[in-house]
Amino acid sequence: MKNREVKALMAEKKPSAVGTAKSLSSNNNSSSTINSNTKSLVNQEKEDKSYMDFTEEDPVEPDNPAEVKGKYWCFVLYPESAPANWQEILNKSGLAWAMSPLHEHDLNADGSKKKAHYHVIIIWKATTTYNAVKKFTHGTLNATVPQVLHSPLGYYRYFTHKDNPEKYQYPESEILSGNGFDIADYAKMTKQQKLEMHMSISQMILDNKITSYAEAVMMCMSLGFDEYEMITTHTIHFTNLCKSVTFAMNKDSGKD
Repeated sequence: MKNREVKALMAEKKPSAVGTAKSLSSNNNSSSTINSNTKSLVNQEKEDKSYMDFTEEDPVEPDNPAEVKGKYWCFVLYPESAPANWQEILNKSGLAWAMSPLHEHDLNADGSKKKAHYHVIIIWKATTTYNAVKKFTHGTLNATVPQVLHSPLGYYRYFTHKDNPEKYQYPESEILSGNGFDIADYAKMTKQQKLEMHMSISQMILDNKITSYAEAVMMCMSLGFDEYEMITTHTIHFTNLCKSVTFAMNKDSGKD
């Protein structure tokens, strides 16, 4: 891959490497396999309720609200119906919080635009009842009812549609947070997710015939922080993979 091609990759708005092999690869069969594996892994995570345990639609009242308790919560806030000082209210609550970029490009199933909204995570210092959280989100902020999360990570990644390349990709730089919220405290990818990203980057190197580790790093820098961390913490593997691509290309061209 030439430098100008790498720069072109960096200039484009890219989704996460999870599931991106299809968009960057010229080998449709191998890309389809990777995307199939991705869906399988996501389904596994949904089943064990440890990662993507939220719904993409507005949260709804649970069947037995008095029995629902948790420390991590999410809700959807519509700016047109929230109080003008809603962000100040979040800060004064003392609760750690994070807010997505304004989702103004989301579509309904029929292709119509959804109302502009924010996705919000709030974290209590201790386990709290559903009704207490609802009083804050639905009462004070005039937002939706809350939904309990088993981990903030999946919902945080949904802020930008990081694991949904078919959806509009929002910039991570527009995520806001307050009161000490730090996703690094929760952002530990599962073994399956790390393996999937490792496979995806490897596939992109093979498909794009990248022969230089430096060019591979540049590509990952254009994709995101997670991809950059993956390639710089697995230097030996990706360096050797680039060398193998070089060897294969030389062999095909008849060079020694």
